[in-house]
Amino acid sequence: MWIGSCRDDTETPLSLKWCQTVKALGVHFSYNSEESLQKNFYDTISDIKKQIHLWSWRGLSLLGKVSIIKSLLLPKLIYVFSILPPPSEFVALIQTIIYKFLWKGPDKITRKAAINSFDNGGLNLTDLETSIKSRRLAWISKIFNSESLPSKSYLRYLLKPFGGFFFFHCNYNINDYNIKSIFYSEMLQWWSEFRSKFATETTSFDSIIWNNCNIRIDDIPIYYQNYVNASVILVSDLMFALNNIDSFNSVKGRGLKDTNYLTWTAIRCSVPRYLKNLNVDRNVLRTLEFKCGDKSFDPTSSKSRNFYALLIQDKAKHSRGFCKLMSNSSLSEEETCKAFILTKSVAVERFVQCFQFKILNDILFLNTRLAKIRKIPSDLCTF
Repeated sequence: MWIGSCRDDTETPLSLKWCQTVKALGVHFSYNSEESLQKNFYDTISDIKKQIHLWSWRGLSLLGKVSIIKSLLLPKLIYVFSILPPPSEFVALIQTIIYKFLWKGPDKITRKAAINSFDNGGLNLTDLETSIKSRRLAWISKIFNSESLPSKSYLRYLLKPFGGFFFFHCNYNINDYNIKSIFYSEMLQWWSEFRSKFATETTSFDSIIWNNCNIRIDDIPIYYQNYVNASVILVSDLMFALNNIDSFNSVKGRGLKDTNYLTWTAIRCSVPRYLKNLNVDRNVLRTLEFKCGDKSFDPTSSKSRNFYALLIQDKAKHSRGFCKLMSNSSLSEEETCKAFILTKSVAVERFVQCFQFKILNDILFLNTRLAKIRKIPSDLCTF
């Protein structure tokens, strides 16, 4: 296979068989993006449909189908998803196929409810989009470990104009940057969104001057390596208690080189008023750890399951049946959770558990609903 500047070469020298696609460790690599998408993603659909056809004849319960989806169907995709960014259209198509297999037709409860835990009215089904995000975010632990990897070198090269891995500490907006790798661009975007959503204390990254989406010159975030070398990193390092001249002379005395008064003044003027009084411990520059509620979350030591637990907690919603039971019976959220847990503790058989689940989620047409739509004359039992 020709690579680099010769990738469009059609010659076949040395009597060798020349190909357009290379398969390595189960992943197809090609300069033809359409061929790469087809072989890595869309060709797996037929295999998934075969598996679904095979298991559809087994008369599985809802919980049985969830087990098949989580153990047999999704693993066919997760490995490739952790290496190559899947197109959103493909993810949506897979979701449709999976939910059609689960319900044998239209969704009976919302998908955001289905991915919730069983005690919250869901089926604990793996959410594909969240799984992709969590596995991509888990790369942060690989990037910040001491092991030398080619993938780390490439990312460091992409981020070199913005401070290398220091970029992860900054309050950036990925739309301001042209990161050529879609894989890393998505990872950086999801990390920024993840931290903004779950960090209960944001002053640590808000106070970093460089690559800060709120600190701009000519509407562009700034990064000056000479200032970083002189330890001018946090907003407090701009010394707003002093005027422009005195602060500039002070920072020059501390070793700032290759700059001028106008640049210094432009940086100070670009800081919004609400950020000027931020004062944080410089130790925040040594770690990516942040407070999440009353706990600490460290992405450099977290696995994909840790990211998934937080993301799914934010995305998943209570089912309609859960909300209806809580409202009609005047129950608290905790008491309603106990009602759903009972369906597993009072019955051993999966089909009985699923029957109770369908009743609680108002999926089955019981006498009350049948009477309302006039399929039966009364909602009373016949015995």
